[in-house]
Amino acid sequence: MVSMGMSEYVYVTLGKIGEVKLKSKMFGGGVITDSGEVMLVVGDEKGEITAIWSDHPGLAWLAKDYFNYLWKEPEY
Repeated sequence: MVSMGMSEYVYVTLGKIGEVKLKSKMFGGGVITDSGEVMLVVGDEKGEITAIWSDHPGLAWLAKDYFNYLWKEPEY
């Protein structure tokens, strides 16, 4: 899943290895592993990026639930 406004190159490249959806509204991004680890990535209005890694089951569950919500929600 990528944000609208992301480089078309990123969209096309990711599309070669899996299904990609464009979203206009996302709160940050990240990576969720099968083993319950998560890396959350957020940026601020200055363009600074912060990443947080955790193996906390609750945080991994929350990230996975948020991803699934975004994936299923239609884009208008």
